[in-house]
Amino acid sequence: MGKRLDNVETAIVDLRKEMTANMGDLRKEMTANMGELRDHVDTKMDRNFQWTIGMIITMWVTIILAILFKIP
Repeated sequence: MGKRLDNVETAIVDLRKEMTANMGDLRKEMTANMGELRDHVDTKMDRNFQWTIGMIITMWVTIILAILFKIP
């Protein structure tokens, strides 16, 4: 009976080590994926911000030119 328990305990310890290793790998993979996602979102936000600023400047220039060259 004691030998069987030792075998079971050994199997449990081995499984625990394997699970710990798998969790570490999974954590590294998730961290890498989150970093990629963060970079992607930052890039999209930068592009949208630049687009918005470009549109605002264009509108300002158009409004100023319309005011300056208003024909009486």
